[in-house]
Amino acid sequence: MNVQDLMWGKGPRLHVNEGQSKSYQVADEVLLFLAEHAHDEMHTLETGIGVSTLLFAMNRCVHTCIAPIADEVERIRDFAREKALPLDTVTFLIDTSERVLPGLEGNALDLVLIDGAHGFPVPFIDWYYTADRLKVGGLLVLDDTQLWPVHVLKEFLLREPEWRLEKDFLPRSTVFRKTQPGSCVKNEFWQPYVVDRTIELLYPGHIDMIQPYLPADAIHDWERRERPGSLLNLRRARAFAKRVLRYLHRKL
Repeated sequence: MNVQDLMWGKGPRLHVNEGQSKSYQVADEVLLFLAEHAHDEMHTLETGIGVSTLLFAMNRCVHTCIAPIADEVERIRDFAREKALPLDTVTFLIDTSERVLPGLEGNALDLVLIDGAHGFPVPFIDWYYTADRLKVGGLLVLDDTQLWPVHVLKEFLLREPEWRLEKDFLPRSTVFRKTQPGSCVKNEFWQPYVVDRTIELLYPGHIDMIQPYLPADAIHDWERRERPGSLLNLRRARAFAKRVLRYLHRKL
């Protein structure tokens, strides 16, 4: 088999929904990207299981697959035996990622695919416990970015200087390259996405939420500020939001 076979529906139908076997595989362009960038002896990890797992195995990656449903693991093993595809470089960990990842040890990672559970907060947990293990220069692939939790993670990483957008497979998938360490250890007011969303939450209609915690001069500054229509006002609003966050961080 090759990647084209996997794209053309010859891969396994691992997932069962309402009694029907289905394949919730990543998009064809993502499979092609993985086929090009996931090479032999690279250390790779995915949350979730599917056609992508076979691709990592075919490319001889030292691969970790975290999947909570034992039957799906058995189905992919059966398919691999039928097609004479070796799985000797793949380690299956049958449990949920939020249980496995915090205690998982091993080599630094070259590529991570987050495509497991998509409900809040699992994609954030998957990122948090793999980001520091991913090498600088390594690739992070997010699948199903059309879903709110993964979309928010994508929007967050777009603002982080430690991550660079490598490829955007709209509307479902995005690839980031890690450019430097340290993204997981920041306080909230050093995260641009958090600062911006805080401005939207607090300015201009929610002063009552934080007024009890602010000094009088900050309240006066807040009340006389206009809605940020210009770039200058937007910069001032962001600077003020950072002051608010720092103050709350000390008080709360």
